[in-house]
Amino acid sequence: MTREPVLAAHGVSKSFGTTEALTNVDFACFPGEVHALVGQNGAGKSTLMNLLAGVFAPTSGYLTLAGNKAAFHHPVEARRAGIRVVYQTPDLVPHLNVAENLFLGEEPATGLGVLSQRRLYQDAARISSELELGLPLRAPVTSLSPSQQQLVTVARAMATRSDTIAAGARVLILDEPTAALSPGEAGHLFRLIERLKERGTAVVYISHRLEEVLDIADTISILRDGSLVETVPREKVTRERLIRQMTGGDITERSRREHDSSKGAALLRVRDLEAAGLGPFALDLHPGEILGVAGLVGSGRTELLRLVFGADRRSGGSVELNGTALPPGDPGAAIRAGVGYVTEDRQLDGLAPALSVRTNLTMTRLRELKAERTITDELIARLHVRGRANQPVNELSGGNQQKVTFGKWLKEGLRVLLVDEPTQGVDVGAKDEIHQQLLTLAKTGVGILLVSSDFAELLLLSDRVVVLREGRQVRELEGAGLSEEAIVTTALG
Repeated sequence: MTREPVLAAHGVSKSFGTTEALTNVDFACFPGEVHALVGQNGAGKSTLMNLLAGVFAPTSGYLTLAGNKAAFHHPVEARRAGIRVVYQTPDLVPHLNVAENLFLGEEPATGLGVLSQRRLYQDAARISSELELGLPLRAPVTSLSPSQQQLVTVARAMATRSDTIAAGARVLILDEPTAALSPGEAGHLFRLIERLKERGTAVVYISHRLEEVLDIADTISILRDGSLVETVPREKVTRERLIRQMTGGDITERSRREHDSSKGAALLRVRDLEAAGLGPFALDLHPGEILGVAGLVGSGRTELLRLVFGADRRSGGSVELNGTALPPGDPGAAIRAGVGYVTEDRQLDGLAPALSVRTNLTMTRLRELKAERTITDELIARLHVRGRANQPVNELSGGNQQKVTFGKWLKEGLRVLLVDEPTQGVDVGAKDEIHQQLLTLAKTGVGILLVSSDFAELLLLSDRVVVLREGRQVRELEGAGLSEEAIVTTALG
């Protein structure tokens, strides 16, 4: 007896003008299974997800729901049919609290049709208990960390008012759900997915983190250039095969960086650096060195980079570049001295999304605007950005946006580059290219301070790794003592 998929796409294609984003793709998700969807940025993953969720209608082909032909004319129709989506960027209402966001659009009402606060918090408490959220229900979501906000969006997708979590979603589509989560929080999400599988929910899992895909998926579909390469059971797939199929064989795994152990004089010296609840931090960064910074979400990694850059004011300590002190709370002085900063959130503070690729690439070179066109063309070619110079940067894929964020700092006079989660949410091709750029910069003598939640990335690129925990610097790892096990053990305490 053959099983029937709860949701399936049959030969779907989708065109936007003359651009064909999907071509004749078949995709099916079954009750109680995790079906992973992988591919490079621009492969068609988001387009397929939006077709399943009713955001787009297919140009050709059709969908079926529980064996019956289905056509969703609006995402609300898909949601009512039990198809729920958690997007990579949390879509929460900032001025509302956790409970209010959980039931946004489905608020419980009294018999008079007004909001029932009592039922709202009863239902929110029930869902929080079922999902083990551990979050204050009356706290505004702006007070939560990015990882906590992501957990709220997952909870909202999986629950409806006065129902169990299983009743809220027949199909749950997760788009890069762990991009902002610590390993512990990601483990919480994975346990939740296992519970949903037991209750018969079909999960579509989209991620660039191939280790996660191999750990959690039952079935994997690979897209490349808008076409389905293959759909295969997890047990028949290796990481190497995934990369080869996603890229067409263009990417090979790199071995750990080989480097000169002689350090010489420090380029960047940080001493007794402190802010409220953070520090003291002390580290030396040498020319051509990549110094990794590891820790769980909330350990102070981003805050350390912001203090060094001068984006946040420090309460004590010093930062010196080539023996010259950098003034506190003055990013402009840091930039003039040759310090660049690739921030964690490119949408919030890394890019001007509505402005062109050219403007974003040259915004740190205002004195060189006469050469703007030449500089832009050189950087687009160097970084392999798939986009036009005059194109708004928010029209680019996530990986290409990240390349632009990175590229604006590639200029003469750069001495130190602070990099926060440089490959978060990008595909293996873009990740490889960004790694290459970091290694090339290091070879030219630029010192790099690298924050990453991907411990394998830290091991691949770093000469040394400092580990933070609860806002404190607890250990430095190098040489034979530098391993993923040592990083995890130290970060967890």
